Amino acid sequence: MESISLESSLYDKVTQIEICKIVAVEIEGKWFRGKLISFNEFVTDNTLIELIDYGSVYETKLENLFVLPYYFMYEPLALSVTFKDFIPKKTTFSIKPLLSESNLYEGAVLVDIKCNDIKLENCVNGNQLLESRKE
Repeated sequence: MESISLESSLYDKVTQIEICKIVAVEIEGKWFRGKLISFNEFVTDNTLIELIDYGSVYETKLENLFVLPYYFMYEPLALSVTFKDFIPKKTTFSIKPLLSESNLYEGAVLVDIKCNDIKLENCVNGNQLLESRKE
């Protein structure tokens, strides 16, 4: 999301908090598009953001949320994936579609994956965005 980072100095902090609002979020000096999932106005450091271009959930502070310019409000780059045997809990994995076993008419593609061994810090383990189904 290099283009989001280039303009980040111009972003205003989010002042009106709305669930499901698309925002810019700064994580360790990098910028991402995210959807606000939950927050607590009294405990501001446990705000949950779905990183819509990566498919993960991240816990951050309300102060790290910024208004996203309208021209970055395009569709998420992450796709919903149903894994055949398990849900990976790692940061990076490669996907190989299993088209012959997929139910494309139901809008689902089964995949075979390979994971790395790096865990994403502050990733919320209990709130997986991926569903696992064994057939």
